[in-house]
Amino acid sequence: MVSLKPLELVGYSRAFFKLPVVENQKQGYTWYTFDSVYPPDKEIHWNLIGLRHRIEETGVFDIQYFFVDDDELSMKDFEPVQYANRFISIRPSELLALIEFFEDVVGYQVTDENTILKYFHLLDTDELANLHFKQWAIDMYVGHCYRYIPDQELQNTASIILFKFPRWIQNHKMTHIAILEMIVFDQQELADPDFFPFDTYGLDTVTFNQRALEEFIILLKQRTYEAALRAFQG
Repeated sequence: MVSLKPLELVGYSRAFFKLPVVENQKQGYTWYTFDSVYPPDKEIHWNLIGLRHRIEETGVFDIQYFFVDDDELSMKDFEPVQYANRFISIRPSELLALIEFFEDVVGYQVTDENTILKYFHLLDTDELANLHFKQWAIDMYVGHCYRYIPDQELQNTASIILFKFPRWIQNHKMTHIAILEMIVFDQQELADPDFFPFDTYGLDTVTFNQRALEEFIILLKQRTYEAALRAFQG
């Protein structure tokens, strides 16, 4: 069974992925990857998830994640802080492992009992257009893209934070690879008519409180491969 484990337990190091050095380990991120990866000399791409518990605030979590391949790592100037892709590319079993990972973080299994979302808002076509999504992107993201609006004390209110959740049905067929994407940018960038949200790269932090992370888990559970397959067959 696939699971997420700290890099060191899967045979990797922070230095291998050019992750920033942290002087105070208690305030830094613990980085994880799926234990289904091959050894470093045989694997060609990786999903990295960083988690940090806020020491001074109970039930507050900082999360980063990115996808990287061996071509990017071999580039002399590559640094995740500046150039990381803000998505992970996952298989059905890996999404289940990610859900289990986040449930371990909150400390219990999360159930969707007609939960009214407080922190996540599903974006419609007009809202995506207002965020400078081009038509092809609107077609791809509508129905799967949520805006995350955290409490003001947790995150910069000038930031626009979007999540595109996994989509397993494409062109009327089931696919076995899906994307969980994070798009973060400053609201003032929308004043530039040429700004395109997909042109943003580099590590960015999204902060969840307990309730927001529960909602994130619920949205992941609604978009598992198994749920998509039931909808496809129905």
